[in-house]
Amino acid sequence: MGKRNKKAWSEDDWNAWVEYASELSIEEQVFEGTVIFPAVAEAILSQKEVKALDVWRSRCVSTLITGTPLIRLSTITLENLAAFCRWQPPDERSMRRHFLHGAVKHLREQVEVKNRRQFLSYEGRARNSKLCALARSIWHMNLADLEAIIETTLGLFGSSFSEVLAATSDLLDGGVAELKAGLSKIRNIVDQDEREAAFQAVAIAAHSSPLDRLVYLARGQVRCDIHGAELGVEGELRLEDELRGLGVDFVTEVEQREVQQRLFGKLRFPTPDILLRRPVRFADTEVAIRWLDSKNTVVLPGYTMPMRVEKLNTQLEKYVYSLGEGAVIWMNGYVAALHKPIAVRYLRPVAACIAQGETAEERAAELDSDARNGDCLIERLSASTPRVEDAKVRAWAAQGWQ
Repeated sequence: MGKRNKKAWSEDDWNAWVEYASELSIEEQVFEGTVIFPAVAEAILSQKEVKALDVWRSRCVSTLITGTPLIRLSTITLENLAAFCRWQPPDERSMRRHFLHGAVKHLREQVEVKNRRQFLSYEGRARNSKLCALARSIWHMNLADLEAIIETTLGLFGSSFSEVLAATSDLLDGGVAELKAGLSKIRNIVDQDEREAAFQAVAIAAHSSPLDRLVYLARGQVRCDIHGAELGVEGELRLEDELRGLGVDFVTEVEQREVQQRLFGKLRFPTPDILLRRPVRFADTEVAIRWLDSKNTVVLPGYTMPMRVEKLNTQLEKYVYSLGEGAVIWMNGYVAALHKPIAVRYLRPVAACIAQGETAEERAAELDSDARNGDCLIERLSASTPRVEDAKVRAWAAQGWQ
């Protein structure tokens, strides 16, 4: 059981737990001895380095695209971070590089959301008519040039640009809802080859169909969501393999969910990635723990969306409340400044090579593989499309944005 004793639970909850624990063969007796797990309770960055990241972030969010209220998104890159902090480039396959790459990615996402709110209100209506007009003015550029200019000119990702166009123009009769339906159609394709074929079909039709053109520009968000889910599963499987190799007995998240659905018809208790049948004392956890959760992402205060940080804290507190002591394995490392609920330990793998040898850039490149493979195709399809001169963009900026 968790930190609560029997008196703290309702009789119904207690009886449900007893039934659930019995079904899973959960024991209270601690696993004998200390298990040497290949992870350490050591932050990936020093406090001095985290402070440097804070200074760079402040500089980034105060740098605007000339003549607009939009934050300059195109300069928020790992290369610019390293140059600003005067850091030597870390090994391409190192955990440190993966962490910094993830942190920059999160800052870009946070800045992009702020920029999008300059165009659209929370209700999805136009907030700044001149900015929305600028977005519409570059719509008829050839597709390759349009993709290249969206971020530098508007400070948006392709997905947000598509949303702005769908919400503030007459391109789609169904507006944003039609765009989301088009994206969902591809997002819901399970087979990877079929999904790639769907992306290619959208690319081919993008020169003649406004919906396909908008979906194509927004494809990065779909790829990012799918890839994030795949990385989460990858981290869980790696953790399971390590524990099996150490002879530790546990219940997977899938098994926990299946048993709860069978016993109660719903999820009644938290389901971490790993629920240990007997509490285990690992070398760097100091105390015996009941559960483990792998995180194949990065959470850095100030960089990661506050709602994500809050969601993490809520999740871990639920684990502690119901299950007791536990640990999070941060596959890409963590920083000491990250809030840690009582009774939770943070660990990171000791191996310098992670994600089966992929570099951070290789991971990111996977998200745009269709763009790389289809550059020639898009160039051909776009060749006959009129270009919008840079002077037109500059003229819009000169008029002001209020």
